[in-house]
Amino acid sequence: MTLKSHSKTKKVPAVSTYFSLDDVTGRWFPATIRRKQRSSSAFILIFSDLAVIAMAIVIPLCVSFYAQGFSTAEEATVGFIVSAITLCTTWIALLTLSGTHSSNADVNQSIPVQKIALATLLTFGMFAIADTIYLDSLPQWLFFATMPGGLLLLIGSRLAIQQFRLGFPATRQRTRNAVILSSSPTTECELAYLQTAQKYNLNLASWIDINQAYNSTSFENYILTELARHKADTLLVSMLCGLNAHQTQRLKWALEGSNIRLIFILPFNGVATGRMSVRSGVETALLEIKTSRYTGLYFSAKRLLDIVAASLGILLLAPLLAVIAIVIKLDDGGPVFFLQTRVGHNRQPFQMIKFRTMKTDAESQLAALTQAHDAGNEVLFKLKNDPRITAPGRFLRRYSLDELPQLFNVLLGDMTLIGPRPPLPREVARFEPHVLRKFLVKPGITGLWQTMGRSNLSWEESVKLDLYYVENCSAALDFSILARTFKAVLSKEGAY
Repeated sequence: MTLKSHSKTKKVPAVSTYFSLDDVTGRWFPATIRRKQRSSSAFILIFSDLAVIAMAIVIPLCVSFYAQGFSTAEEATVGFIVSAITLCTTWIALLTLSGTHSSNADVNQSIPVQKIALATLLTFGMFAIADTIYLDSLPQWLFFATMPGGLLLLIGSRLAIQQFRLGFPATRQRTRNAVILSSSPTTECELAYLQTAQKYNLNLASWIDINQAYNSTSFENYILTELARHKADTLLVSMLCGLNAHQTQRLKWALEGSNIRLIFILPFNGVATGRMSVRSGVETALLEIKTSRYTGLYFSAKRLLDIVAASLGILLLAPLLAVIAIVIKLDDGGPVFFLQTRVGHNRQPFQMIKFRTMKTDAESQLAALTQAHDAGNEVLFKLKNDPRITAPGRFLRRYSLDELPQLFNVLLGDMTLIGPRPPLPREVARFEPHVLRKFLVKPGITGLWQTMGRSNLSWEESVKLDLYYVENCSAALDFSILARTFKAVLSKEGAY
């Protein structure tokens, strides 16, 4: 995608529903609708959090009433109502103070899991001390029941709200008109941003040539005029355009009061916000990017969770696994499982276990199919309506049931629940050097690649998603992927 110069670009129709033009200054100011929209978003978050917190408190209390009982109803009423209201109020207040109810957050931004978890820990730390010293009206086990349950419900409700707003056009945030301030409309970092413009609800109307802005009578007024001409409320500034600190300050001052978003495009991508921190001073501002680490508490806890989850999964799904095995065996009499060599952590090969979904001679037909069909992928061969797939196999693939035996790989330590896709040795032989970074972590049963298109993705897209996970793997990202996995399995998108 190439943007045309501002002198050749057609004017974008005005969105008068959201803006009003001040004829004196020529700047755009927000109308009442935008303020109401932001207030309603914050109210929905607060109301949702209040509801799930009440649920997290009431359910354990009901269990306590039923299991232990109380000497009098009056004793139960006074003690629990006071404690529950105090806990609920403190929890909501700390969630608000931590910024989780911000009305300025975009619908596409990630769920603030760390802020929610921190507010939850602070709430229960403060309340445990206060309850011990002053109230002593709640059993101690109630803290351990309410805190994890409340945390999971809070995160789950945020995910549900986000998916609802993304899924229905009436609830999506409006598209913003944006222009880029740059020396060229085709620099690498800007094109990378253009590729994600849809995700951030940006309509990139044009670009402003910074050299023409320099040569104008007023640098700031030239930019403001162009913003007004294109009905833009977002200004993207390339960090490679040569704008110095003084000019940046002048530009920021010029935008004050206009409600125009000022966004700087950094010359790198694939870095999660959790790894970035800004330190500002009188003379300059520093952006620190934390380097990735592949050892420590996170990976130890993840391995422990893998063992527990895989063990429980195998036990609970044993009847289903048995039924699938019988169906596969009765279909053509071939083997139930398909063992395939994959490359895992530190480029170590392992045998990945799957339910067999193809004919027994599928591997011998691969070369002929690769030549006869254009799969649109030079490295990863995926063919829609593959003739090698059996009738039961097509159903198993549609709902990802063929991957259930990989729980044994997780238990053995070859794989993890969430991670990049495990490639074949022939694929690794064609990897570019930077793609080899995916072997810094264990491959997963599910991951970004599986939840954002699966086989519909191109090779380049799947690599970008895997490398993004490797660079930014965290508990918050794992939780988000796990939630998306259920949606991906039910939607059956890209499952073939």
